[in-house]
Amino acid sequence: MGVGAWAGNQSGLAVKYYAASATAYEAMLSREDGQLVALNAHLLREGPVPGSPLAFFAGVGVFAGLLDAGGSRLTFGPSGSAGLNFFSRRFEIFLQAVPHLQLSPTLDARLGLGAGLRYYF
Repeated sequence: MGVGAWAGNQSGLAVKYYAASATAYEAMLSREDGQLVALNAHLLREGPVPGSPLAFFAGVGVFAGLLDAGGSRLTFGPSGSAGLNFFSRRFEIFLQAVPHLQLSPTLDARLGLGAGLRYYF
C-alpha cells in the first residue's frame, strides 16, 4: 500500500493499493480552491510506456464531497483518473488528471490536475 500526497489545483492525501500487477485501487481526499472537499475512489489499470521508465494509468470511479466550507451542499458523481508514474524503490512519483462530473446539486464538470509522491509499505 502506498500513502502520500499530491498538489495542484486540487491537493490532498493519496492512497493506492495494488490488487494485482496491473490493477490498483486508489482513494484521494482533496481540497480545491478552499471550497470543494472531496473523496475520490478509483479502480485503475496500469501499463508500461514502451521505451521509457514511466508507466501510465487510467481508471474510473466515483466522488462525493462538500461544496463549501460550511458543509451545507453535498455533491457527488462519477470521476476518472489518468496519468503517468515512475517508481524508485518504495517511492512513486506521479502526474495525474482527475475529471469529475458533478451531478448534484447542479450539473457541473471539474478537472483536478496535480503531481504527487507516495511511499509504499
